[in-house]
Amino acid sequence: GNLKSAEPWTIFLMLVGVVGLFGCAQVPLPMKAGQSDRANQILRESGEAHGIIALDQMHDVNVRFEGKWRPFVGRIQRALVDEQFRGTSEERFLVAEKVVGQMHEGPGGVKQVFRDGRGDIRVWYNGKPASEVDPDVQDAAALVADAYRMFLFGPRFFLERKAMLQYLGTASIDGMECDQILADLKPGIGNSKEDRVVISIDQKLHLVRRVRMTLEGLSTTRGAIVDIYLRDHKRIGGVMWPTTYYEELEKPFVIPVHRWKLTGIDFDRAETREMLDGATFTGAAMHPAGAGKRESNSKAPVEPIK
Repeated sequence: GNLKSAEPWTIFLMLVGVVGLFGCAQVPLPMKAGQSDRANQILRESGEAHGIIALDQMHDVNVRFEGKWRPFVGRIQRALVDEQFRGTSEERFLVAEKVVGQMHEGPGGVKQVFRDGRGDIRVWYNGKPASEVDPDVQDAAALVADAYRMFLFGPRFFLERKAMLQYLGTASIDGMECDQILADLKPGIGNSKEDRVVISIDQKLHLVRRVRMTLEGLSTTRGAIVDIYLRDHKRIGGVMWPTTYYEELEKPFVIPVHRWKLTGIDFDRAETREMLDGATFTGAAMHPAGAGKRESNSKAPVEPIK
């Protein structure tokens, strides 16, 4: 056959040819019964444990991530991984407006992304707008921007999206007994119409320990399922933030994909969407997260993460 026209997953499976690599992870379809009161209660308790009251009072959250991809992942998921550009990142989140600005840096230079709650997505490479003719570039950027908001904001992400929630029982995650909540998101993550996420919330501290998610927003990842483990939570500014992250592909096969960590965080710079919507950050968004600089009107902590 013509390998150039084959799906990336198909090519990888043809090359691997090992049945034992296949994963059996599933994200169940929602039951027609609708919302589960128990699931809603567990998610709201988790929101309280994460510090949602403090998060709701923040105007903007500014973080720095540093991470590493498994080398071969970029070859089968070029648009999503974008390994020439996605190494370290400076990310800006306007809490109430649901706006995300991301400045990714890698060997190829700088990739800038703007995403807002209305569904707009804009991408620049080294100062030049990315071609809108290539939907994979836009779709991959939208998926990543929404997902990182989910990973960072935890329960608040699902509450603000008004996800339909159902209780699935319990599972052991990282050695902790966790309640499993199914969140049905419409629209989904990125530019998809619908995605499903299994949220694992530990029964002792009520923190989100893992999210298992579908990836319907990108043509090359439809049908895939990934697990993202959220670890080493640290309370800063009244909010519990995960500071290390591990991503593992579960379907169509099981492989480690990506590890990254939070290396800086600060809040309330009085940023505007205009400061995030362009080929570079401007104004208050410019300086690195957690670098020690505060806006004069902010009393929120500025913290480099060890």
